Amino acid sequence: MSKSIKKKKVPFIYKLISIILGIISILLILSFIKLNVLNIPLLLLVISIILIFVYIGIFLLLKSKIKKTGFSISLILILVFSIITFYISKTTGLLNNLNLSYKTYNYSVVVLKSNNYNKLNDIKDLDVGYYNDGSSENTKALNKVLKKVNVDSLGYEDTTTLANSLLNNEIDAMLIENSFLEILELNLGLNEYVDDIYNFTVITNTSDISKDIDVIKEPFNIYLSGIDTFGEISSVSRSDVNMVVSINPSTRKILLTSIPRDYYVKLHGKSGYKDKLTHASLYGTDMSIKTIEDLLDIEINYYVKVNFSSVIDIVDALGGIEVYSDYDFTSRDEYRYKEGYNKVNGEEALSFARERKAFLAGDRQRVKNQQAVFEAIVNKCISKKIITKYSKLLDTLHGSFITNMPTARITSLIRFQISKNYSWDIASNSLEGSDSSNYTYSAPNQKAYVMLPDEESVMNAKKLINEVSSNDNKSITVDKTADNKEDVLVTDNKFKVKLVRSSVTLTKGEEYIYHGITATYGGKDITGSDDIITSFNINNKEFDDYRELVRYVTYNLECGNYVITYNISYKGSTKTLKQKVTINE
Repeated sequence: MSKSIKKKKVPFIYKLISIILGIISILLILSFIKLNVLNIPLLLLVISIILIFVYIGIFLLLKSKIKKTGFSISLILILVFSIITFYISKTTGLLNNLNLSYKTYNYSVVVLKSNNYNKLNDIKDLDVGYYNDGSSENTKALNKVLKKVNVDSLGYEDTTTLANSLLNNEIDAMLIENSFLEILELNLGLNEYVDDIYNFTVITNTSDISKDIDVIKEPFNIYLSGIDTFGEISSVSRSDVNMVVSINPSTRKILLTSIPRDYYVKLHGKSGYKDKLTHASLYGTDMSIKTIEDLLDIEINYYVKVNFSSVIDIVDALGGIEVYSDYDFTSRDEYRYKEGYNKVNGEEALSFARERKAFLAGDRQRVKNQQAVFEAIVNKCISKKIITKYSKLLDTLHGSFITNMPTARITSLIRFQISKNYSWDIASNSLEGSDSSNYTYSAPNQKAYVMLPDEESVMNAKKLINEVSSNDNKSITVDKTADNKEDVLVTDNKFKVKLVRSSVTLTKGEEYIYHGITATYGGKDITGSDDIITSFNINNKEFDDYRELVRYVTYNLECGNYVITYNISYKGSTKTLKQKVTINE
């Protein structure tokens, strides 16, 4: 009598788990394809590995005698595949939301404190002044106020006259965008006399100003703008950081070119009117880009925009960064930094990047520190440590910066780097200039501090950017021993000394500002040492006290070109430096 052999039925739960594993694996493969950061060979390899794991899991579940082991392995695969799919989907979502099609203007209705107006209805039927520059955002802002309360509106051609009319009680209130209000507070001390009684935003659409190219085959330039505000990244504000990042994918060269915020430049399309570069962004990122293109005679393809909140959040999400400081110093926020590498958190990184008053070189050193923070963030992002910070970084990056580089270009750059794992040659350069004061387009009735561009420095920047754009494989050479070619750096084996300002331009009657020197001995900073003896010579007149020099240059010199000779002595060594002084009408 023959025995019939019955096959054991596979439990339903095992069949269900195998189906779920199959579905999750398909979703994972589709996520990798949609993300589009892996080249074809690597993508096929990843898909093959996924399918092998799926086959093993399903085989153990349905065919083997160790189904319980297969059950455990399949559950682990489902969990791992689900987590990877989740983070890939978050990454894809982030990349697809970096391009904003709008910008936000923040407005205030401002009144004199002495008038005791507390809310918008208090100025009903009264006179309200506004900046009438013909822009659509100012028109929208006025209409928003008029919908809330009936007022008599008076247009002004510049913000300084508008503010003075409020201070002189010629109008009862002022409608103004907050970035311009900050300039007035800085120039006129307006915040001592006024209060805001109504705040609101105006949102306008932006147009695509990118000049799209194939970023893995052709050199390109990115404008990095860091605005001086917290909160919404879409907000219009002054740009504290103005950096051109020039990238050549063929030679793997990157050049960071920083431009001081107070650089006195012609605003694009404003009939030759000049302003601080930081003010250009008040009229839109496109104005900053076109103005820099005019200055450097280049084409900027894309921009990246960050704000104060971005820096804090990104650095904290990375678990801090290692930033290099050229000096020991204490920032205005009372954070201390030592010469060399410093481990900093988000607040400390921002304070490091913003500080200028701690340095004799002022804004020149600040732009170098900004470059140091940028490089430290990049280095942390491309290190293996990023894996453990990836989840937090993804959450942080959402809303922390915006760019007009298309998603397809971003993913192609990532794919390019992943496939080859290239190392990059990164160099930094900063534009130089001389201190002065002048009228600006944004505040035309009052002189403000500006930095007059040094033409040699500008020409050198153009040359360096062109070198990066060429396919010559030689290293980028940037002079690190001087701020520009006119700076005089004198050295012996131990004693090094340099002028903080190699040239100064003044208008007649304007006070000459003494900026002094920086000095090191055996690598140690001795700038403030009492043992340094400095004397000065100009027009055959000798001065041992810089205050006497300041009085002489300010009150005794006529219009023309002069040279101040600095004689600096320390421990038996004497160095001679020369500073050019130009006095204009």
